[in-house]
Amino acid sequence: MAGFQHEQLEVYRLAIEFLGESVGFAVRIPRQRWFMADQYLRAASSVPLNIAEGAAEFRVAEKARFYRIARRSAAECAACMDVIRVMGLLAAEEVESGKAKLLNIAGKLTRLVTGIEARDRNGRASNPRPRPGPRSERP
Repeated sequence: MAGFQHEQLEVYRLAIEFLGESVGFAVRIPRQRWFMADQYLRAASSVPLNIAEGAAEFRVAEKARFYRIARRSAAECAACMDVIRVMGLLAAEEVESGKAKLLNIAGKLTRLVTGIEARDRNGRASNPRPRPGPRSERP
């Protein structure tokens, strides 16, 4: 059985793996700080969800936009990890490990976007749109 396009992307699988680890971190956050766990989990969920939307999109600009949103969500995850660490709820080693995974994900997303945009530019350059000729005057 054929799967969805996003399931074929390594970056999607890495993002899902990161999300699973994020849930493990979030459940350790006390109720008084649950607002931060919620923000962190929403950002971590946004990464694979936007990758999936981008993979399903056929328009180049929209595809790249979804991958950029996923990349920004990865940056938000890194910032959330810093905040949670400052609150004393996440060890520095966990933050560094998580950020290394996020940098890998962000790098793969950057390469996806630049590759998509380069192919689109090359495709348009070799197949330019016909330009309208000069207008003829009516007699």
